[in-house]
Amino acid sequence: MFALFMDEFGHERPYDPAPDPTTYNPVFGYGGIAVPARNLAAFATHFFDLKTFAMRNMLLNKQISPTKANGKQDARFADIAHLKALPNNKAILEDQRVRRLCAKYEVKGDEIFSRQYLIKQRGIIRDATKLGQLSEAARARRKIRGFFNFMRAFLKLLSEHGAQPIYFGVDKRRYHAQDFAAPHLKFVPEIVQMAFDLAQRHNTTAALYIDRHHTDGREDASGSAARQSGWKGRVNQDEKRPLGL
Repeated sequence: MFALFMDEFGHERPYDPAPDPTTYNPVFGYGGIAVPARNLAAFATHFFDLKTFAMRNMLLNKQISPTKANGKQDARFADIAHLKALPNNKAILEDQRVRRLCAKYEVKGDEIFSRQYLIKQRGIIRDATKLGQLSEAARARRKIRGFFNFMRAFLKLLSEHGAQPIYFGVDKRRYHAQDFAAPHLKFVPEIVQMAFDLAQRHNTTAALYIDRHHTDGREDASGSAARQSGWKGRVNQDEKRPLGL
C-alpha cells in the first residue's frame, strides 16, 4: 500500500493580473509524496531530520524584532538565538529544543525551493564582488551551494525509501474565472486518478492524506471530490498535517 500525502500549491482564487500581476499566483494544483507503507516509519524519521535544517534556515532568514507591536516578547527571537548558538549539524539534529521547534513550525515549500532566493544571492555576489567585499560574496556562494545540497538530500531521501512525487497543476490564465468557483472539487479528481494509476501499476491500494478545504463550513471539498471521483482507498483528513507536510 502507498500513503499519499497531498496538499495544494499555488493560489486557489482566479487569476487576476490587475492591478499587480504578482498579487495572485498564476498556477494552482495539488501535489505530494507517495510513500510505500512498509517504508513509512523510516521515511518519517529521516524526513523530520531533514526538516530540522529547513526549519532552522527558515527562522534564521526571518527579520524578527525582540518585541511585537503590542509590546510582548516574540518567542521566535529566543528560538533564533538558540539556533545560532548551535555549533554544527550534529548538534542541530540532537538538540531537543530544535526538534520541538521542528514539530511546531510549518515550513512552506517556497521558503526552501525559491527562485527569488537564488536571484537574491546571485545579486549579492555580483554587487559584493564589484565592491571588493569578498567575504560577503563567498558567504552568498555558500548559501547557493547549501540550497542545492538540500535539494539533492531531499531527492536522495525520496529515492532511498521508494517514495515518488506526484502532482497535477494548471495555468490559471487559460481558464475563465468561473472555473475557479470550486477549484478543489474540480481538480482533486485529477490527482486522485494519478494516485489510482500509481496504485494499480504496483498492484496495491493507497491511503490518501489531505488537508481540509471547507466549502460551506460542513462539506469538506477535497474529501468530497476524492470520493466523487471514485476513490476506493482511505481518505484521511485532519487539521494536523502528517509528517509536517
